[in-house]
Amino acid sequence: MKGKTVKEICEYCEEPFGYRLFPSQKKRHFCSVPCYNKAQSKRLLGHWSGSDNPSWKGGKQNNSDGYIYMLCPEHPYANAKRCVAEHRLIMEKHAGRYLKPEEIVHHKNGVNDDNRIGNLILCENHDEHMFLHRRTRGRYKKRLVDGKEVYAHRLIIEKWLGRKLRSDERVSHIDGNNSDNRICNLRITGSSERRIYRCGY
Repeated sequence: MKGKTVKEICEYCEEPFGYRLFPSQKKRHFCSVPCYNKAQSKRLLGHWSGSDNPSWKGGKQNNSDGYIYMLCPEHPYANAKRCVAEHRLIMEKHAGRYLKPEEIVHHKNGVNDDNRIGNLILCENHDEHMFLHRRTRGRYKKRLVDGKEVYAHRLIIEKWLGRKLRSDERVSHIDGNNSDNRICNLRITGSSERRIYRCGY
């Protein structure tokens, strides 16, 4: 079986090189073993990170709690991965300043990746943030089922789905009003599957 002569540009030294490519072989990206080894070291050292990396996704990622993080290496309060929560960046842009580390951004509707500015409230500290959670949690409507109090919005969703909700699924109110249990105002989030969908549409 004969191969064909092909010409490529080395991805490391950027010099042209030629070789014979047979049908059973893969395309070469480097002119020599030394260039390949240097390229691998460059990748491991992070020089091909960010937009230079073939797997670049715009610097956006979701964590296990449902928050969206953005790559911001120059931010004074970036975490160990050089990222900052998107909802904090949006609030900083709205406020025209960097947020203090003790300041917390609250999501009105409880959906951690709904970062519209109208859904965000800036809290001075953890205590104020917890106060907002307690206040909204107290407005949930409950129903008595088999002698037990059950949240009405969960019953409504379960009836709409035709099944019981799993332990990792929770129901959020889109407009932040926890007493508004219309099906079009409810959204289901599954933390393990990172699955989010609105009901009634």
